[in-house]
Amino acid sequence: MDNCYSVSTQLRRVVARLYIPDLQMTGNYRVTGKLLMLPIDGQGQFAAKYVTIILGRQPRPNGVDALKCEDLAVSFHVGHATMKLGNLFGADDEFSHSLNQFLNDNWQKLIEELQTPMEVALRDFLKPLADHTFSTLNADDILSN
Repeated sequence: MDNCYSVSTQLRRVVARLYIPDLQMTGNYRVTGKLLMLPIDGQGQFAAKYVTIILGRQPRPNGVDALKCEDLAVSFHVGHATMKLGNLFGADDEFSHSLNQFLNDNWQKLIEELQTPMEVALRDFLKPLADHTFSTLNADDILSN
């Protein structure tokens, strides 16, 4: 993993990239909208793969600064996706089957469209966890000369 971290005691800054090879974050997400001008409503799962964390200082009342997560960039990779969306077009089972087949054959394109909103949602979920974790670490222990 190249450039996985850097520490600047002069700038009082730590930049770290964490690689989590098999983070099994599973959750249901729901997609509602239009695909090829057709209404679509579906859901699926995702797995987060990479997280970049930028750490800084957070003053504390006791005079000992804590580390603070100032920025959290999240990206992930989906290895494969399959979908079965039921009741897409009411009683038209043949059309629903055809659209499901199209989505499963072209899942990469669908993931490309959903990647940014899913990364934003994942970042919003992980940021408070990172803030809490880093707030327990003393900045001077990490950033002192």
